[in-house]
Amino acid sequence: MSKESDPLELEDVSKNRLICRSTQVLGHGVSDDIYDIVAVDVDRFERAKSQEAALEVTRFNEKLLAEQRPYLLIGVGRWGSLDPWLGIPVTWEQISGAKVIVEAGF
Repeated sequence: MSKESDPLELEDVSKNRLICRSTQVLGHGVSDDIYDIVAVDVDRFERAKSQEAALEVTRFNEKLLAEQRPYLLIGVGRWGSLDPWLGIPVTWEQISGAKVIVEAGF
């Protein structure tokens, strides 16, 4: 049975313990095997260099895949956007080790 169809009930968590929060998500559940976070820093991200960001994420993905370490991936804009000004233009193979993916706003 899928955990996604079950209601997810979380106890109150203080804001200083949160990594992210959203009222709109696709899927939910508990992942207890994530120890790494690959994040694109919104304060340092330059839309004109989104292709370079995609290459850096690819290198982290390859390393963590080789170590069989699923990770949390956080980026600005849309992952896989064909328009590099709207997000980070990756293909599935470039982020395939991510167990959880977050698309944050600019």
